[in-house]
Amino acid sequence: MVMLIQRTIQEKRMSEPRCPPRDVVDVLLNDSNDQLTDGLISDNMIDLMIPAEDSVPVLLTLAAKYLSDCPLALQQLEEENMHLKKSKSLRGETLQWTDYLSLSFTQDVSPTVKTDDIDVQ
Repeated sequence: MVMLIQRTIQEKRMSEPRCPPRDVVDVLLNDSNDQLTDGLISDNMIDLMIPAEDSVPVLLTLAAKYLSDCPLALQQLEEENMHLKKSKSLRGETLQWTDYLSLSFTQDVSPTVKTDDIDVQ
């Protein structure tokens, strides 16, 4: 798994930078402080893929940090979630955990990270 992540990091480093970032690796590679080594990025990716009790605070911190660094992604995340909340409220329904499955962008930026493209409009 580590080798696959490191190969992905190397391929992304060699490609042109994407704006806005298309996945978590892009976000980590575009860190403005340039303090994240490939090893740290790899460690973060593994932490995101393997949920554990100790990693939840780290994941929440990373999510808050990187979403605050990308206002466009944060805005789209908020709009998608508020649209669901409003539509459920208008129908007199309450939010359910299964509603999460209908939030495609939210799923793309959640701790269960996909490697699919994130469509930021």
